[in-house]
Amino acid sequence: MSDEAHEAVEWRAFGAVSIDGVGVLDGDEYVYTNRPFADVYGYDDPDDLVGTTWQDRYGSDERERIETEVLPQVHEEGHWRGESVGRRRDGRTMPLELSLRATGNGFVVCVVREGSPEESAKDELERYETVIDTVDDGICSLDEDLRFSFVNDALCEMASPHRRSIDTSDGRNTNS
Repeated sequence: MSDEAHEAVEWRAFGAVSIDGVGVLDGDEYVYTNRPFADVYGYDDPDDLVGTTWQDRYGSDERERIETEVLPQVHEEGHWRGESVGRRRDGRTMPLELSLRATGNGFVVCVVREGSPEESAKDELERYETVIDTVDDGICSLDEDLRFSFVNDALCEMASPHRRSIDTSDGRNTNS
């Protein structure tokens, strides 16, 4: 099996098990994409992306940045990882985490994940805050001086008949 044929088998095997989007470029055109890659860009079938160009996935400003900053690094250093702004099939944009790696025979493997680390952290914080706000248990956190730095509504409801205020009270004495 030639190296090129062997790499094609590896892409398909990797792409088939990857939860991240995987696309393989030959020049500017995709020669392979997996299901998560198609999902990120709003396509029903990964094969619909084969034969299209990477430029179709980005707006003009981002295309220019990729052409002038990202691809030169991929060709010089062999890889690049960072954030990008992609464009879905319907024209909407979305933040992306993008990794590009040049192969020995001129292909570029693209791994894409929707969102950014900051956005993922923000989403996780929102989920955490929703849980904290909806539980019936009283929850609080104390700062290094043992003063309340956070108190949820449930704790305020439980403490209200017994305390005048718990918003900045000393956490060492909770029986006022």
